[in-house]
Amino acid sequence: MILVAYLFMRAFVTLQCPSLNDTYFKGYEPDKYLGIWYELRRSKNIPFEDGECVTAQYSKRDDGKIKVDNNQWYGWAGATNEKESQGGLGSAEISTFFPGQLFVSFFFGIGGRYRIMDTDYTSYVVIYSCENYIANGVLFSEYSWILTRDVIEDGSPEFTAMMEKTDKIYAEKLPHFD
Repeated sequence: MILVAYLFMRAFVTLQCPSLNDTYFKGYEPDKYLGIWYELRRSKNIPFEDGECVTAQYSKRDDGKIKVDNNQWYGWAGATNEKESQGGLGSAEISTFFPGQLFVSFFFGIGGRYRIMDTDYTSYVVIYSCENYIANGVLFSEYSWILTRDVIEDGSPEFTAMMEKTDKIYAEKLPHFD
């Protein structure tokens, strides 16, 4: 009964990825995006991302694609008090049709479209990803990240200022996102 009610509601309520054609970051410059980024905030429901001190390093490959090297740290690895690192190598292709969109893939080509919603290249980037897997959004995934060029401590004045800045971006470009 619950499944029938769910399917009925989904037939009339669209819970799918929004159209963002007008909100992409205009004037995306891939070379300025290269380098290391530190994760300030991410969606809580991202699979395979539950570590801390997350970094994303973007560099140019010989074939024109972008190399993506993500790393995150997990807890303490034992009596030596050393943290265990886990990373993922992937690649990103820049869209020729939508400025500021990258198709990022990891592990056997699994990945998604990362949309650069806003960046100044020197201090922050807001990234949004949404994929519809079944028509009308019966199954979809929606994630977002805020990355910074420098490590910013949670609760610091720099953190507060960055969150105020990025909150405005979310309100303008992703008002539906929670």
